[in-house]
Amino acid sequence: MNRVLILTAAALLLLSGCAALQSAFVSSTARPTPEARQPELDPAREELQTELAGAYVARIPAASSPGREITLVLYADGTARLHTDFRNNEMPLIELGSWSGLAAAEGATPAATLELILSGRRERAYGQSERLVFGVSEGGQGGTRLTAHEYDRSRFGEAGVQLERYNREPTPSISGTEWQLVEIQMMNDRVIVPQAPSHYTVLFASDGSFAARADCNRLSGSYADIDSQLLFGPIASTKALCPAGSLYEIYTNAMHAAHSYVLQDGQFYLSFGPDSGILRFEPAVVSSRR
Repeated sequence: MNRVLILTAAALLLLSGCAALQSAFVSSTARPTPEARQPELDPAREELQTELAGAYVARIPAASSPGREITLVLYADGTARLHTDFRNNEMPLIELGSWSGLAAAEGATPAATLELILSGRRERAYGQSERLVFGVSEGGQGGTRLTAHEYDRSRFGEAGVQLERYNREPTPSISGTEWQLVEIQMMNDRVIVPQAPSHYTVLFASDGSFAARADCNRLSGSYADIDSQLLFGPIASTKALCPAGSLYEIYTNAMHAAHSYVLQDGQFYLSFGPDSGILRFEPAVVSSRR
């Protein structure tokens, strides 16, 4: 799965004529899947947590695939998500957990350590949590590098894991909100507005599954949202024949070709290709009250 490292710039380019994307990103109602939150921290440790939050990436060898791309997303509230993509056209493994940073004594190396506790996958909890400890140093695009010191070598190999930060403000997960299609904006500036927005919805569950309505048909399957990158697995669909003017085909094709998303001002923007465009959604409850 190709990484979209500069999603913000791409989305703004596609929506250059849309005033809704001319302001900075803000949080939406969607939040990360509910992992266990950390206890209240002292001010110094809380400052360190804020400084270390972000999205980190590493590429390491794999015996059964071209290699693994590992993305670790650390949210400032102490929750974490670890994504492992074997780059074999299958869905990545997504694990949930919590993390905390600890400053070392003055003059010590590394200057800080980071503890990651993985409690399970999105679809099930582990019987026993997995613990990883990283040393924190300067490096990478985001100015921070994490080097694993304590980890499962049977899983990650003797060479270990070194993650480079590429984004200081990771995008929240899209789970927990039912989204309703507002419009489809194509790269050629054509704008398609559904006659009945409530006929085109999608709900992302916290276990990695999704359910959607595409006019007269229902869609279902799995998804992975990885810091603004979005991937759908195989999408199942009912086969009813929708009436003339239906957006069933363009809507489902866009989902098959989805690659990234933006959350802004409570709305959800889904970019797709190769016939590049953007699906713009809003929470279904908002429209139902109008």
